Amino acid sequence: MFRFRSLCLLGCVVWLSAALWAANPNGYYDAINGKKGEALKTTLSNLLLNHTVHDYNSLWTFFKTTDVRDDGSIWDMYSDVVRTSSWGMNREHSFPKSWWGGDVNAAYTDINHLYPSDADANMAKSNYPLGVVGNTTFDNGVTRVGRNTFPGYSTDAMVFEPDDAYKGDFARTYFYMVTCYQNLNWRYTYMVDQNTYPTLKPWAIQLLLGWHRQDPVSAKETNRNEAVFKIQNNRNPFIDYPELVEYLWGTFAGQPFALDVTSSPVLSTPTNETELIFGPTIVGNTRQRMLYVKGVSLNTPLSVFIEQVNNHTQFKSDVKVITAEQGNNGYQLSVSYQPTTAGDHTASLLIYDGGIQGSVKVNMSAKAIPVDSLLPPHILPATNLRDSGFTANWQPSTYAEDYRLNLYTLEGSLLRLVNVLDSLPETEWELSGLTPGQTYVYTLQSRNNGYLSPPSSEMPVTLLSGVQRPASAAHVSLYTASNTLYFQAPISGATVTVHTLTGQRVARCQTTGHVQALYGLSPGLYVLICDGLSHKFRITD
Repeated sequence: MFRFRSLCLLGCVVWLSAALWAANPNGYYDAINGKKGEALKTTLSNLLLNHTVHDYNSLWTFFKTTDVRDDGSIWDMYSDVVRTSSWGMNREHSFPKSWWGGDVNAAYTDINHLYPSDADANMAKSNYPLGVVGNTTFDNGVTRVGRNTFPGYSTDAMVFEPDDAYKGDFARTYFYMVTCYQNLNWRYTYMVDQNTYPTLKPWAIQLLLGWHRQDPVSAKETNRNEAVFKIQNNRNPFIDYPELVEYLWGTFAGQPFALDVTSSPVLSTPTNETELIFGPTIVGNTRQRMLYVKGVSLNTPLSVFIEQVNNHTQFKSDVKVITAEQGNNGYQLSVSYQPTTAGDHTASLLIYDGGIQGSVKVNMSAKAIPVDSLLPPHILPATNLRDSGFTANWQPSTYAEDYRLNLYTLEGSLLRLVNVLDSLPETEWELSGLTPGQTYVYTLQSRNNGYLSPPSSEMPVTLLSGVQRPASAAHVSLYTASNTLYFQAPISGATVTVHTLTGQRVARCQTTGHVQALYGLSPGLYVLICDGLSHKFRITD
């Protein structure tokens, strides 16, 4: 377990001297020179907020660049499981999205705090704050979850403690989030207060400062920071300048921060070889990306030009000239992609003049798909059954950016639409406020750039009722797929047996309270018996 020791001022100064290695890439940080305290943090916030916002669905594409080890395996800061694909992993908001209410905003897809994560560890850590764990409820050797022991926060509270090797990584990620998004409205305030400075609670500052000091910036972080910059057009300043943490929350808080500024004309962002990825787009539709163009000491207008090679006619920029004033102040360049044919498309956007040396090249890529290639998601059984709600589940669909959930009540043999939930970004969604004992049916549709797929197959779910036996394992939800039975009982420890219609037993197991699966069943009719009640189902190929 990570132990805290007090750091003397001399030791901190020595650490800071060693940390003064970061360069100011093309004047990117010029605006913070001479700033201190709240003004320093707010200036950083304004700088970081201006970045290219991508789709949530594109994250696994980006992780192949930002979070892969030299041997090709995925770099997982939550477990030591070696994986070369995303199977068994989640796209994890290390700074929990529920803390700001889960709104799908720039923070929702900000790669500076999104990491590939082992699914079990992600589920165990939930939306708990960071802390130091005493008694554990989950420990896989890298992620620990349990009761907090760090002073200043409740010892009854559940917290997540990362491995020692990554504590500094998480600390600098949290410093980034409370700086870039200091104006968010916080729904949960475990570690934050509703203010722009210092934003972090006193105990959280002490925790993160300790982790930041004892686990310095690694090559992994600096490499990832550069990769994110080429994708998202912003940086984590606490990786570039670790000493900034001390100027905002630590030893030098309240003192002006100084750095070498750029005097000759340069383009701070985008950087050369930036990747502007549009993602799958329906043929004939238009997708837009905003590219933040910011220079320093520009003395003539910037020219914007799409090279007339490859598929250049399918990409357009909203302007061909950015004035020097616009460039020095920062300009949001709108670039659009309107495919006329299906396939993979690439082009290059060049930015030059303005007094800068040479040009900056932005690599643009996209995939155009026919509208009939947008397929519905594969629907899965409901979980977390309660008397007033459940969790709907589905598998991701290729090319889907988000999903629509259609909820019906089953009234006799008729379905009545009672709710439509739009723009769901995940592959599960919790429904609440429903009628106890009622049978519901839900379907899912994939969405891409405004287009909807046909509906998925129907998934029925009957809620528990106070009149029925809500603690009984007899209330089993069943769902069949090819040669497979999925089932869930609301309690654990009950015995389930599965028989053919001739009485031959083919399976026996104990319920877990979660979705369970029986694989390899031959086509035919079967009976599942649980808690004295039988449930008939059919298996197909």
